[in-house]
Amino acid sequence: MNEGITNLSRRKVEAKAEIKRRLWVDFNLKSMLQFGIYKKTLLLCAFKKRTRKLNVDGKI
Repeated sequence: MNEGITNLSRRKVEAKAEIKRRLWVDFNLKSMLQFGIYKKTLLLCAFKKRTRKLNVDGKI
């Protein structure tokens, strides 16, 4: 009987650890994607500013 309870407890702890690990991976992936979108937005804004300058002044 004790073995069954111990095994059940171990599986419960392992399941909780797996859930935490998956949440951590999801959080990191979301953060990376948001940072990537932010970085692309900054690059696009910089490119637009540069091209606007080029069009107005005729030079960089």
